[in-house]
Amino acid sequence: MVGDPSGTARRTAEQLAIVCVNMELIRRDLLTSSDGSDGPLEGLLAAVQADGQIADALEVLHAALRADGDALGLYGYADAGTGVRSLRPAGISGTSSGSYGGETAYVCPADRCARYWWPDGPASVPHCAISGAALRRERL
Repeated sequence: MVGDPSGTARRTAEQLAIVCVNMELIRRDLLTSSDGSDGPLEGLLAAVQADGQIADALEVLHAALRADGDALGLYGYADAGTGVRSLRPAGISGTSSGSYGGETAYVCPADRCARYWWPDGPASVPHCAISGAALRRERL
């Protein structure tokens, strides 16, 4: 995301986190829309699985949600629990070098989205709704 003056990479990561956390709700909303198709969601999942560029597929999904009367589109699913906020302040490296061994958080296993989860008691680690992999442990 460094060197991305337009913020496209950050926006893409935030939108993908929203999809990951709310995938089944988004699918249900698409299937009950006037179009009745989850094609935009499936197109996004195919792009992610192919490790392709996903910004366009996210825009198609966002537009499909908005076209059916949801003015917020993907952002209508966002809340504090979706991981759309960054784990680190701007300018702080995500690499382990220089790590001070602070808090533990769980993040996207593929480093593609901004999703995070804070451990809370004996709860099991959530899985990525897109890949099925457990979220990756990271020391902040």
